[in-house]
Amino acid sequence: MTYEKLGRAASLGRRLLPYLSVLCLTVLAASAQADLTGHWSPEGRSGVVSIAFADDVGEGRVASADGREEALGRVMLRKLKASGEDRWGGELYVAPLGDFAPVTLNLLEPDRLRMTVRLRMMKRTVYWARVEPAASAADEAVE
Repeated sequence: MTYEKLGRAASLGRRLLPYLSVLCLTVLAASAQADLTGHWSPEGRSGVVSIAFADDVGEGRVASADGREEALGRVMLRKLKASGEDRWGGELYVAPLGDFAPVTLNLLEPDRLRMTVRLRMMKRTVYWARVEPAASAADEAVE
């Protein structure tokens, strides 16, 4: 290969690099979202939160809350964004405060999640397990 051909190939590579970078980041963001999307329940407790993503930003809503029907559909997690491999940052609703606090989510295994929330000088970690979505009353009526 001549120096002229090598120079053209390098020039083409430099022009394509930004496009390839965007493509790789898009694929990585989509795969990160897919790992966290689904229904999650805190280990040893009742209740289910459904996490979904739109435009690279995730949100978690209460899908099941034993004895607390008023909580259904309430936003519990918001502004979830990938911040590394198997790691997301966002905000968690803290009911006693009536406000959102910073939270970090780490996917430890495909079906196990560590959620750490920081409140002023304290932090609390809760482990969550992926669960199957419960059938709604409308689904049961069809069967």
